Amino acid sequence: MSESAKNEKEMTGRQKETRVLHIMGIILMVILVIALAGAVGILTRTIIMAKMQTSGILSNGRELASTFNEYGMLGSANGFIDLSFVGVIWKVISVLGYVITIGALAAAIVVLILMRKRVENILSDPTALENTITVSKAKYVWLGFLLGGYGAHLFVLGKKKKGWIFLGLGLIGATIPLAFIYTSGISFADAYLAAFIPKDSMGEIDIEDYPYWI
Repeated sequence: MSESAKNEKEMTGRQKETRVLHIMGIILMVILVIALAGAVGILTRTIIMAKMQTSGILSNGRELASTFNEYGMLGSANGFIDLSFVGVIWKVISVLGYVITIGALAAAIVVLILMRKRVENILSDPTALENTITVSKAKYVWLGFLLGGYGAHLFVLGKKKKGWIFLGLGLIGATIPLAFIYTSGISFADAYLAAFIPKDSMGEIDIEDYPYWI
């Protein structure tokens, strides 16, 4: 039996649920990146349109074409090319931007709801927790949400080796976004789960050590 198959067999039901939760967290990050890209695109197009309308360039297609022709960028036998279709294409692109952004946000809400159900399955598991680590709930949750992509919540757990690896992947994410999507998705799932764990009188919770990478 291979090592990966052995590890899979040894996973408890709660750990398998946690793995699914982590995968959902990664999917959520991908969806949010798409939503962010769409929102930035909408903002950029809005600013460009506002600037061009203020300058009068987009008052009509002929004026836009004449402006281009003045600088020798476009020309025809009549001295201009009718570019009114540019406005139509621009509007289509804008509508697509809104559809993608709103659709991504709706998908993100659906994923969060599914993650909530997965959290309920994890917390209702009757088997005893194994290899628990006691941490401050507030510190763990906030670091997981805000800086988890850089491994901050792992340092709180005392898992320094994995924390340093997450920190490295988070920094690499500046040039390779997939690396940061991975670390932020995992950390969001961890913090999301911890947010629903009841704290004791000291404000602490028990986190079960999760030794896997997904």
